[in-house]
Parts: sequence; C-alpha cells; structure tokens
Amino acid sequence: ASGGLEVVGDATQTLKVDERGEASTRFNVRAKAGEQAMLGSSALVLTSTHRTFSARLSTEVSVRPASSFVTLVQAGSFQRAGELGSKADLYPNFRQSDVAVSAAPWAFATGLMQYLEAYPHGCTEQITSQTFPTVLLSGRPELVKEMARGRTAEQGPMPEARKTFERYLVQLRARQTADGGFSLWPGAGTDAFATLYAVHLLVEARDHKLQVPQDLLQKANTYLQGWLGSGDTTLDGWRQRTQATYLLTRQGIIAPAALANLREAWRNRKTQGWNDDLGAVYLAASYRLVKQEQVANELLDPAWSDLLARTEKKQRRNVWGAYYDPLVHDSMTLHLVGRHFPARLKTLKPAVWEGMAAMVRDGWYNSLSSASMLLAVDSYFEAVGQNVEGKLTASAIDAQGRAAALAMGAVNPITRAAVPAGTAKLKLSNDSDFNLYYSWAEQGFERNVPATPVNQGMEIFHEVLDARGNPVTKVKLGDEVTVRVRVRSLERAQVNDVALVDVLPGGLEPVLQAVGDDDDTNADAPIWKKRLGGGGSWQVQYADIREDRVVFYGGVGKELLEVTYKARATNVGDYVVPAAYGEAMYDRRVFSRSAGGRFQVVGN
Repeated sequence: ASGGLEVVGDATQTLKVDERGEASTRFNVRAKAGEQAMLGSSALVLTSTHRTFSARLSTEVSVRPASSFVTLVQAGSFQRAGELGSKADLYPNFRQSDVAVSAAPWAFATGLMQYLEAYPHGCTEQITSQTFPTVLLSGRPELVKEMARGRTAEQGPMPEARKTFERYLVQLRARQTADGGFSLWPGAGTDAFATLYAVHLLVEARDHKLQVPQDLLQKANTYLQGWLGSGDTTLDGWRQRTQATYLLTRQGIIAPAALANLREAWRNRKTQGWNDDLGAVYLAASYRLVKQEQVANELLDPAWSDLLARTEKKQRRNVWGAYYDPLVHDSMTLHLVGRHFPARLKTLKPAVWEGMAAMVRDGWYNSLSSASMLLAVDSYFEAVGQNVEGKLTASAIDAQGRAAALAMGAVNPITRAAVPAGTAKLKLSNDSDFNLYYSWAEQGFERNVPATPVNQGMEIFHEVLDARGNPVTKVKLGDEVTVRVRVRSLERAQVNDVALVDVLPGGLEPVLQAVGDDDDTNADAPIWKKRLGGGGSWQVQYADIREDRVVFYGGVGKELLEVTYKARATNVGDYVVPAAYGEAMYDRRVFSRSAGGRFQVVGN
C-alpha cells in the first residue's frame, strides 16, 4: 500500500497451493488518519512469488474525505497595515489558498471568482453566475494575466471567454421552454427569475463583443414582454418586473405603459418598504435610458441616500426576499449607478466597500451575490478607475509564529500570491495612506468536521434501513438497503432553495433504474426521478445523482419531510458515514449537518 493507504497487520502471508488448485487470503487495509492522511488516488500492489517465479497485480483506490469541498472567502480593506486569521483547517491535497490585494476593489473579485469556479450546484442562476466573471473579464486582459498567476495544475489555465460562453449557451438552450423563457432545472417549467438573470448575462455578453444567438435572446425577450403584465403584486414580483423592464429598455425595447405602471406602484407603496428597494434603482436606470433625468433621479435618490446613511452608521439593510439579500441589494445598486449614474461614484467612500466586504467575511454571500458583486466592481472600475502607488509587503505566519514573505507585485490593478500550507494568519503592510482592498480565499476539504449534529435554522437526519424498515449500521455484501434522509425547518415556516448533499459511505452505491423500463404512470416524470426511483413526502425539485452522493433541491417547511432511495452494498469494510449537509442556497445563515457515524459491510 502507498499514498493514503496502509496495511493493518502482516503485509506478507504464506499460502499453500496444491497443483492446479487455488488458495486465498485476506489483507486489511485502511486509509491513514490524522496528520498522515492523504486524499486522492493511492496504489495497492499485490505481489506473489515462488522460487524464481513471480506475479504482480496493482489497482488504484480513491481515498475520500468525510467532508465536502468548501471555499471560504475573507474580504476587506486596510490602510498601512492589516492582519487576517485563517478560517479553515484543510487537508493539504486539493488545497488552494490565495491572497489578492488591489487599489480598486478587484481583489474582492478574485476570491469570489474562486468560490464560483468551484461552486457545486447547477441551476440556471448558478451556471449563469459562474459564467459572469469570464464575460466581464473578456475585455480586461491586464486583469486576466494577473489573476492567472499562481493557478495550480488542478485548476488549469484561466477559462477562455469564448469557449466558456459557448459551453454555457449549450446548457442554456437546453433549458429554454416553449414560451421562450428558461427553466431553473433541466426538464422543468419556465422560471421568471432564471429568465431575467440569463437575459442579463446575454445582454452583458453582447456588450462585451461575444456572439449571442439572436433567436435565443429574441424568444426570451418575447417571454419577458408577455410576462410584464403578470398579476404578481408582491414586492418581489414588482422588483423582478422592474428588472425585466430595465433589460428590455437596455436593448431598445421600450414599454412606456409598463414603466408608468411600475412607477405608479412605487409611489403608492413608498411607506411599505418599496421606496428604497432595488426595484426603484432598476426603474431609475430605465428612465435614465429614455432620457427622463428628473424622474430617474427621483426614483434613485431614496435608495442611494439609504446606502450612504447606512454606511455612516455601519448598518446593513437586513431585508431578504426571492433572489434578494443585503449583498445583492448593495452590489446591484452600485452596478446600476456606476453604469447609468457614474458621477455619483466619484465621491463614493471606501467604507461602502468595507461594509459589503464585512458581509462576505460573515458568510453572507452565495452564487448570486458573488456575481452581483463582480458586476459592481466592474462598473465602479469603469466609472472611477484607480491608480495608486505604494510598496506592499505580505507575510504568512504559521502556528509557531514563523514568518515567510510572499511575493507580491504592484497593486494597480491587482496582485496575487499563493498562501503556503500551515499558514495561521497573514500580515499585510502598505507604506502609503491609500486604501487597499484584499481577499483571501481558502479552498479544500476540511479536516476536523464535528461528529455531532449542527443545526442553524434547519435539521437533517440520515439513516440506512433494512428490508423491514429498521435502521441498520451493518449489512452483508450485495444487500439492497433504503437510504432515508429527513429534513425540516426549525424556525421559519418555509425555507426555499435548499440544497441537501447526501454522501454515501464507501461501501454503498445508489441503485439506479434503467430509463425506459418504467410503466405508463411514470412516463412524464423527469429523467432524474426515473433513474433514482425512491419516494417520500418531500417534493424534490431536482436531484443530481453522482457516483458517491445524491444532491437534492427543494423547499423545506416545519413539517418533517423525507426522501428515500435504494443503495447496494458493494465493498466489504468498515466505513465512515459522512454527515449529510444542507443549506439554504440564497441564505447561508440557514444550514444543517447531520451526525456522522460508521457503517460496516461484511462478507456473506
């Protein structure tokens, strides 16, 4: 055994084999633990010898961690000096840690780009958010060059804009429905926000000189024009219709009646939280595009004044809605102001960016808000730019207090460096009074995951059941078992857009059905449901079936919901049961990790 494996007991055994006979033996092998643990492929070599004869057989075994891949981002600003502490204890294999510093807030972008690049889920919003960085950077080769510095072999080179966008278009076209909109998941019906967000990227891509299929965009525009008259009178519905009007207006498709109706709704509900909502900023940008400056400023002023006032008081806009949170609100406000009211950004204080960075440090970011922040940085850089001089020094400090200097270049536009393994904290120093921006992104598999459940607004239970429905921790090789995952909200009546990752222990694999063998009653079911089978009370929107796990997506209420599927014992051994993990994808303050455990598969 080599790499992450070790033999338990005697690694050499003597067998007696009769002529034309057979003999067998057993070696016990386990994955190394603690500081000796090594993830990834490890070789297992069996060699037999008799006198001058020998035979050799080798195989590769994958050593997996009992934890999910994480990306933890810290961001902020500093003058003269700053110090950051590491937030993660990661296995050295597949670990990536980078610090970036810049004169403009582009440093924020690097950490969030790494987060998006490794993002594990794939609804239409999420694949769109993953594509935004490539589109925005397609016109900034100087930034791409610096951001490419220090990428590992696993990461590969920076994504090429045209190829990345073409791959995205293939996925997006497969999700366009008959009415021209886009579904949130493959095979589902049209989702209004997924359509809005995809159209936003297509419009940005066209502005960045990338080839956008006209039929794809035209069909989506037709859907949005028809959807504008929908009867949704909620704040979330109004905000999304202002976004639709803005995207159409930006393409030269003017809808005067819709603009007037949306403005009138804003006037009538100013006292109900609509006055300084992001929808007012979208509406202001639309009126600016049609050259109605006075109306545009009337709509923008409350939201802009609120942003500046909250910054002075160091307060957050703690309002959450459908695809809407404090970081999305502030980021998209800056993006729209930078694009359509650029003069207002020239006097923007760095404290505004620091307030947004504090939300990132507290984990208030997700795929949507990360892409929104990149849009904000891009618009700010376009409107204001930044050109400062100064000597930056950075050092990595380990747990024993030993320092190692990091090679950092000029901060204009950005400089990056890899952070060595074992770093406990970073020290940054700047010999000028200019405000500099930083981000530190740590990626990898966590070492010390709690063995006890962790519940923050949500609760998850994971069990393996035998044929009688009883929980078991030991089965025979070849047995078919039922995996049951139960989930519920602990505080809110409803938690939307939950992703629940159920990782199976090494000795179990999902039992998948052959698509096409189902009866007529299941003919209209999506392919994932036909393959996975199973049942339960949880109305899952989509399930992503992988080799060692199943990822479920859906909404969760206070009632205990369950989902079940079949698995088969395929390998003898004693295995760690990874904790099932779930989170609200657009409000990461809500999450849960079930208890871990052990599971045995024994021979017949």
